[in-house]
Amino acid sequence: MTRTARHLALFVFAACVATSSSAWARPLDPSTADRDAQQALTDGRYTFCKHPPTPLPPRAQSLCAIAREIPDCEGLVRACEGPKDDPSSWSFPSWLRAAFEFLATIGVWLLVAAIVALLAIPIVQGLLRARRDRNVADTKPPVGGDDAKEETAPLPDLLSATDAERLLRHAEELRAQGKLDRALFTFLHAALRALDDRGAIRIERHRTNGEYVRSCREDAARRGLRELVRDVDRVRFGGAPPDDASVARARERAVALVRVAVAVILAITLTGCTSAKRYLSGADPSENALFVDLLKRQGADVGTLGSSLATLKAPEPGKPSPIVVVDVERVPLADETREHLARWVEKGGTLVLAGDPASWPKDLGGAKAAKAASREIHAIEVVTEAVDDDAEEEREDLVVVDEPGILARPSALEWPVKKADVYGRFDDGKLYAGLLRHGEGKVLGVANDDLFTNAGLARPGNPRALMRILANLHGTEFKVARDVDGVIPPSNPLSALVEAGLGKALAHSPFAITLLFFAAGARFGRPRRAAPPARRAFAEHVEATGALYARTKVAAHALRTYARYAEGLLRAQMPRGTADIAGFIAARASLPLEECTRVWKRATESLSGAPPLGDELHALKDLSRVVGLATRRGRVPEASARPVDRPHVETPIQ
Repeated sequence: MTRTARHLALFVFAACVATSSSAWARPLDPSTADRDAQQALTDGRYTFCKHPPTPLPPRAQSLCAIAREIPDCEGLVRACEGPKDDPSSWSFPSWLRAAFEFLATIGVWLLVAAIVALLAIPIVQGLLRARRDRNVADTKPPVGGDDAKEETAPLPDLLSATDAERLLRHAEELRAQGKLDRALFTFLHAALRALDDRGAIRIERHRTNGEYVRSCREDAARRGLRELVRDVDRVRFGGAPPDDASVARARERAVALVRVAVAVILAITLTGCTSAKRYLSGADPSENALFVDLLKRQGADVGTLGSSLATLKAPEPGKPSPIVVVDVERVPLADETREHLARWVEKGGTLVLAGDPASWPKDLGGAKAAKAASREIHAIEVVTEAVDDDAEEEREDLVVVDEPGILARPSALEWPVKKADVYGRFDDGKLYAGLLRHGEGKVLGVANDDLFTNAGLARPGNPRALMRILANLHGTEFKVARDVDGVIPPSNPLSALVEAGLGKALAHSPFAITLLFFAAGARFGRPRRAAPPARRAFAEHVEATGALYARTKVAAHALRTYARYAEGLLRAQMPRGTADIAGFIAARASLPLEECTRVWKRATESLSGAPPLGDELHALKDLSRVVGLATRRGRVPEASARPVDRPHVETPIQ
């Protein structure tokens, strides 16, 4: 073979290796699984046996049944014996659930009201600010032309400026232009913006520089900020002229306060994220970090999806696709995600589902949860053997390898036996793990996730059992779903709010905003002159007084008042020396003397304070009639004075 041919062969070989690395990975080896799991536990990363979280999370409490079967795991045993936070140990009253739902509804409406207020308040403030600015605006042009306008231009607004580095660059430009006072103020603005970005202060329009210094939460930054504020206040309020030395000091302090933000954020990110990762992957017995490590030590290519399960692309024909592992007890699946997973498997995908079958896609066989009599399982691996070393064809007979294991929970599956291949079973024959072919793909269903957790794999024998089950898939590339991969990623903020359950609130908010606009926005319209109040007739006051008397049931008071008024009116018209009021009424009204005497006697009884008799309204009506006839007699001709059908005013007392 020539040199060129050898180079070409090496190039083709390297390209094949680069494009198909998974094809050269060695298959899973269950015989070494226990050793690999033990080596992973002894590397110091896993602390769930020594220092588990206390109290144990609910998912970790379900693994306490095998805590004593794990070697050197006294910490987990003590945590299991300690106080537990088990939400299933007490019943949730229905009335309390209804109260929570009602409060949640009220909270949604309060949120809608807060959103409307947040939209309306800036508009109102803007309108008020514009009106105030118009009132105090100075229409005189500034003295000095364009140069004066440039000198009096406002400083950068702290509430609108969002980049401390940009403020620093602007301050440098002002310093280079010789505008030292403006450069000094801008250096202070840059420092305050940097402190606000990392939560040391809170920028508000009403706060002074001294308040920023006193409220600064960073002890290391408070001293530099105080010195910077002192230089700025000396120029701005003390009238001292700025010089190069003070501006240089301000620049040095501002740069120190701004540039330290990057180091602080980086340190928080590195330390915070690292500690969280160590807690989640190593300290929690219910996490799956040991499962990932075990696959890697078995020679598998393990990774994460990098996106949602709802966006999995269909496998390409003729190319091996990765095995997707989904623990439904850790990864909650949305309805759309379940439907997409079923279609993905139908097009040729390989899926491992572990956990409660009620959370699985409904189209994948219709599995149901069951309960076994014991916690011991038998993992089954089906192995094919060749006739001899030189044979190219495999035997028709299959070799079944049985591997025992112990679970924490006796969870089983109910799948159609004719459709599912049994790869894990209990002693009573119930199914623990089975393979179902769906379309062009296949699904490996596992009744629970005990063998995928840190505590489950720490028990000797369980790693071999899990690898026996997974070896039936004949794949070496795995993608493990994360906790957030079961949710559909929102395409826009509106869909995110709808997924959060605020769709109805969003539908109602336009109507609420419209009502608020017409209710509050009308006040900002052009004022109209109010119509003058209409005059009231005297008769309405009389009717109102009568209605008041009727409501308070003071007919005796009404008769007494009218009798006093009638006595004064009649005595004013009687001749001198006359004292007989009844005779005067009879003469003037042309009425019988007996009738006038009776009516006036009843009126005088009311004036003397006699107790009510119940006929006050009738007596008032008779007195009003006779007094009306008597008082009108002198103002009309004698011939027209008729004692009947003469109009008179009566108080409507009922």
